[in-house]
Amino acid sequence: MERTITSGPGIPLEIPKNTDVIDYLASFSPAFSRHQTMQRALGGVQDSIRQARLMRNEPLGLFACLTAEEEASSFLYHALLSRGYKLPPYGKLQDHGNKVKILLLCKTFIHYYFCADLIEGGLRIRIIRKGKRPDISCYLPLGDSCAEIEDPFQMVVTLGDGIGGLDDAIRGVVDEVVEQASDGHKNLSSSITYLKNRRNRCIYGPLKHKYSLKHDSELNQYTSNAVSALTCGFIIYFKHQRTQSMSKIIEKMFDRLELG
Repeated sequence: MERTITSGPGIPLEIPKNTDVIDYLASFSPAFSRHQTMQRALGGVQDSIRQARLMRNEPLGLFACLTAEEEASSFLYHALLSRGYKLPPYGKLQDHGNKVKILLLCKTFIHYYFCADLIEGGLRIRIIRKGKRPDISCYLPLGDSCAEIEDPFQMVVTLGDGIGGLDDAIRGVVDEVVEQASDGHKNLSSSITYLKNRRNRCIYGPLKHKYSLKHDSELNQYTSNAVSALTCGFIIYFKHQRTQSMSKIIEKMFDRLELG
C-alpha cells in the first residue's frame, strides 16, 4: 500500500479567501522570470495537481501527485542553491531518489522551524500580492497582539545553551525525521529506494496491483507536501539570508541521507 512521505497539515498559510492554494502560489510565476528552472517547477506542480484532481480514482492520479511532489522538491532545491547553501551536486535534479531526499530535507525544516508548539501557538505565514511579487510575512500571536518575524528561518531552537545546544536540537530533529522515514523498512536507504520506485507501481503491472489514491485525504496530503516545499522555497528565495542553523540542518541531514 502506498505511503506518503509526511503526515499532518504542513506549514500553516494565510492566503486570500476562496482561493485555491496551488493556483494562488503558481500565480506568482512571473516573479521567477529570472530563474526559469524554479518557474518551470512551479508550473509543473500546478499542472500535476490539476491532473491528480481529475484522475484521483485512477493510478495516474497518484502518479500526478508524486510528480507534483518532485516538482516542488526541485523548486526548493534551486531556491536553496540561489542562497548559496552547500548541497549535493544533483544538477537538474532528475533522479527520483534525489528528489525524495529533498522532500525529506523539507520535512526536517518543518519539524525544526515550524514545530508543533509554535503551530499550536498560532504561528502563521501570510502571502499576499505586491505587484508581481509575493509579500511574505510570518507572525505569532502574543496575547492581544502579534509578533512579526521577518524570516522564520532565522529562528533558532536549542536544547541547552550555546553551540552544543543548537547541535543537539538539530540532531534530534534529523533523527526524528530519519526514524519516521525508515519506519517499516530495513533502513533509510531501503526506504528511499521504495519511495523513488512508487511511480513505477502506478504504471506497470496488472491494474489491480497498481498503486492509486484511496481517499481524498491522501490527495490532500500530497498537495500539502507540495505546498510546504513551495512555501519554504518562496521564503528562502524572497526573504531569507543564510543562517548557521539551516546550514547545519542541511549538513547533518545529508550526512544521514547519503549514507542511508
